[in-house]
Amino acid sequence: MSGSFRRRGRRSSGHQGDDRHATRWTPDGAEVSTSRIARVERCHEVSSRHERVVTRTRRSVAARVDAIDWDAACTELDSLGIAATGPVLDVEECHALAQLYGDEQRFRSTIDMAHHRFGEGQYRYFAHPLPELVTRLRAAFWRHLLPIAREWAERRDDPAPWPDDFDEWLDACHAAGQTRPTPLMLRYGPGDWNALHRDLYGELVFPLQARLS
Repeated sequence: MSGSFRRRGRRSSGHQGDDRHATRWTPDGAEVSTSRIARVERCHEVSSRHERVVTRTRRSVAARVDAIDWDAACTELDSLGIAATGPVLDVEECHALAQLYGDEQRFRSTIDMAHHRFGEGQYRYFAHPLPELVTRLRAAFWRHLLPIAREWAERRDDPAPWPDDFDEWLDACHAAGQTRPTPLMLRYGPGDWNALHRDLYGELVFPLQARLS
């Protein structure tokens, strides 16, 4: 799975991760059908597989992100507003993350892009707790994207409120009322597409977004 980075801002439709479209499955406690039992078993299998991948990659994710050609990425960001990298995750890691999409308890909200007129397809916002692999990727990318964001802010004479430590930034966001997790997973079918847009959730914003595809 390779990565890319792009500038980030406000979505033109004004959508900010509306929880009205959240999809949840809760056992009713009275009757549990065979299909539901099978579904729970599959979810446990997916979670176990994901945890095995996390254990194996715990020490190596940061090293792989560090190995990205960040000078080239900075040049592309300056000239194009987006930069592509080589592979960051391997096939097994990608598969483990993709399998999480069917586990509704992993997500806080499901969004139909066609309903909001910004594409075709679906995406889901992760719920707390985030998958550990996602958590480690965010922290690994932060220390490399932070100098870029600060340089851009300096050029524009804008404030740069982002601390060195990613957890401190999350604490600041939570203190400002921005408590919902924003990492998401997209699912495209044949012919699906994503309209050009900009995202923003809350007043505290980091101007760069990392995407693995």
